[in-house]
Amino acid sequence: MIDFNLYWVDDDFQDKKTDLAWRLGQYVDTLSSFLRNRGINPIFTTSACGSILDDLAFSKTDLIILDVHLYNSIKNKKEPVSGFEIIDRINKLISHPPVVLFTHYLDIQTSQYRENFDSQQAKNIPKFQKSDEGVLHLAEYISELALYPPFSMVILSDLHVGYFQDKERQSIFHDILFDELRDLALRTSINYLVITGDFAWKNQGEDLTKAAKVINEIRDCLLVKQSHQFHFCPGNHDVCFNNDNPWESYYEFVMELTAGDPQLRHRFYSYHDRTERLRSFKDRISCLAVARGSQDSILFAALNSCNIENNDTIVKPEVGEEQWNGLRKLLENEPINQLRIAILHHPIFAAPGGDFPDERPLFDQAEAVHRLSNLNFQLLIHGHSHFSAVYEHRVTILNEPSCHSASKLTVIACPTCGAEPSSSTPIRQYMIISIGQYDRATNSRSLRVRTRIYNQSNKTWSEGGAPFDSKIFIEDSRS
Repeated sequence: MIDFNLYWVDDDFQDKKTDLAWRLGQYVDTLSSFLRNRGINPIFTTSACGSILDDLAFSKTDLIILDVHLYNSIKNKKEPVSGFEIIDRINKLISHPPVVLFTHYLDIQTSQYRENFDSQQAKNIPKFQKSDEGVLHLAEYISELALYPPFSMVILSDLHVGYFQDKERQSIFHDILFDELRDLALRTSINYLVITGDFAWKNQGEDLTKAAKVINEIRDCLLVKQSHQFHFCPGNHDVCFNNDNPWESYYEFVMELTAGDPQLRHRFYSYHDRTERLRSFKDRISCLAVARGSQDSILFAALNSCNIENNDTIVKPEVGEEQWNGLRKLLENEPINQLRIAILHHPIFAAPGGDFPDERPLFDQAEAVHRLSNLNFQLLIHGHSHFSAVYEHRVTILNEPSCHSASKLTVIACPTCGAEPSSSTPIRQYMIISIGQYDRATNSRSLRVRTRIYNQSNKTWSEGGAPFDSKIFIEDSRS
């Protein structure tokens, strides 16, 4: 069963002895029965008045249901008296759960709220008639929302723990970052943390040991403590060429990260079910990891793009045939209509402004685009280039009327959070990616990418430029 938290505000909850209150109770029972039959466990918080913002814990609320007419106590004249006033206040927040209207005023043409339904503030809010038929439509909507919910991710890359030669300076920077992420978690509900490699700088053994502690602190700050909420891959700086096994330090780092969270180990290709242990990393495919998110409709695949060739001290950016085949095998039993997110360290496309000779894109770039498209991945997130950008790779089939489909891969290049930025984006940054709920009419989800930037002079984080908005299209298994 999927727990789903609803905050329901309706003035009929005030007096439970009236016919309207009895009818509302019937709607609650109908909704509960419908959702439980779909494998969803509804958890209700109800209120008759508009003091919703005073006690609403957004991190624990999946949907807000509003009537347009609310109870207003004499003691608090500042309480909103309509659902539209609550919507206006909620819209001013950085992040909030989805909101719907459930009211009998929809079909009353002379209603005092008639103009509000078509206003800009309520234009895109789903509206349901308070009736026996309307509550079933609401139940269908909630079912879709619970199975394909909106979510937000924090994306970090190239932390390079050990980059600062001055240990005190390194500690100060991390403390400022921790404070920033704690504050973010208070203002925005964060569902996932993704880190695209380069946890270390140059001393892999020592740096990765410290990095494990930093990552655990970051997970605590963002309240992403469950195994399905954290996804990561290695970077070229996490490879130790001074060791006979270049992956040994990274393996020990993963073991440290998963010490209190053994479920994290199960996702790796090298995990052995019979012995219930994670075997040592010895090659690229050992680090391949696939895991679902909080719902079956979301899947993350962490690829290892660091190819270590014999007698070489430079990583060749390449995924490789063996790893692609391993990924295909791990996806065989997954539903086709998932939102699939791939993460790896190296860029799939060349980034402008590269300052270093190792800033090359994947050698198997064409293969990567082909494989990811064929495996129904819609989003790819990478780091390495210390560059901040969004690419959209689109292939549309022409001159075939019977085949109007198009493949589209959205690629997000995540900048460095802890080391020297690129000359093209010379600021330490991290990203917040918001994915909207699934729209079955268009088989898509909305995508919004925001950045938070670090001001070195006053040691503060602030909002970056205007957000990037787009859509992610998902294959419908019914088609």
